[in-house]
Amino acid sequence: QIVQSYEGTSSVSEAATIKSSKGTLVVEKQKFSPNLTIAIARIER
Repeated sequence: QIVQSYEGTSSVSEAATIKSSKGTLVVEKQKFSPNLTIAIARIER
């Protein structure tokens, strides 16, 4: 909800990871308290 209010979407972690790396998602979104999510992608060169 916090990200939704600032970014207009709640799917920032995975979407930003894939878009910025132009690669393959390796680790799906992981949630950590209180307000942290991460996703990991392999960068295509």
